[in-house]
Amino acid sequence: MKEKYNFIEHLQPYDIILTYKKTSLFSKYIWKFTKPNKPATPVSHSIIYYGDNLIGESTFLAFSLFNCGGVVLRSVKNYKETSHIITIKRLKNTYRSSLNEELIKERIQRDATKVKYAFTQVLKLFINKLIGNTLEIKDEEGAVCSEWVADIFEQTSNIKLVPGVENHKVEPLQIFNSDKLALVYKSTET
Repeated sequence: MKEKYNFIEHLQPYDIILTYKKTSLFSKYIWKFTKPNKPATPVSHSIIYYGDNLIGESTFLAFSLFNCGGVVLRSVKNYKETSHIITIKRLKNTYRSSLNEELIKERIQRDATKVKYAFTQVLKLFINKLIGNTLEIKDEEGAVCSEWVADIFEQTSNIKLVPGVENHKVEPLQIFNSDKLALVYKSTET
């Protein structure tokens, strides 16, 4: 099967890419615990497009002998439309003037390989969804994907993607539904 990368031609630096891996149990669990009761495009992961075919993301898949996952800077071609549902969102023009591109680029470079993935935060999120919002879920040493994306925009450009929600509680679907973002591209769900 030929890999599809149609989405790449639509990307501009600092776009937000939201994905759902069709065959991943982890994607399915995130979607199950964060989806609304009404039909919606499945999303389970948030990424920032860095430019030059590179993305910044907080992922547990960056795991190796010396690294327990976290923020990485890597090729956008790690995501294929044959295996992922891919949506691209971009800040609306009203907010683009506030975007501090230089600070975002520096932050992504700094965080790559230094910020760990917050495994315990994901576990606590799932538990909170099952039993009610009883556990504090902030992991001071790591970040999940949507938290990291929300932090980048708020801390570098004072743009709160999901108002009223602390960044460590932001979920990919909330970023997808942010009224500060416009839809640029959406792959088919089949």
